[in-house]
Amino acid sequence: MPQCEMCGQDSPMAKRVFLEGSLLMLCPKCARFGKSTEAAVADGEIGDIPVERAVPVRKSIPAPYTGRGKGGKGPGDYLDPGETVLVEDFHKRIFDARNKLGWTQEELARKINERKSIIAKLETKDIKPNDELRKKLEKALKIVLMEKVGPPGLNIREEKRALTLGDMVKLNKK
Repeated sequence: MPQCEMCGQDSPMAKRVFLEGSLLMLCPKCARFGKSTEAAVADGEIGDIPVERAVPVRKSIPAPYTGRGKGGKGPGDYLDPGETVLVEDFHKRIFDARNKLGWTQEELARKINERKSIIAKLETKDIKPNDELRKKLEKALKIVLMEKVGPPGLNIREEKRALTLGDMVKLNKK
């Protein structure tokens, strides 16, 4: 049974639709957002290209966007799967680990030879730790602040189904 390439629903009524410059197999609910292939050909949007070959299928998925400044990885740069990055909740991990050990910000700062204001800014996510500071924090607090990057959006699902455009839209909203 054909599967909708936008929402992922199995649909016996799926049909090929021209949507935003791409030919997709869509269920009736999603097909209302595009044009039938006949209408797209009549409007000259597809041209003389055979309908089945109008848009090549992309085999690879883009890596996640880093969004960091210049110098190494920056805007427009992408991470490779397997590369390690700072976890997004680093500030919570630092705060929770410090409290679990019963330390104040001043005590932690003294133990890692940093200023209290640096610890405060880390815990409020005003700054991100550089590699040297990150290593000191990991050692003192016995926590992990780095994680490996996997293929984007490929959450382990109970059911085995293909990644759809709807899945990708949800990824970009995060």
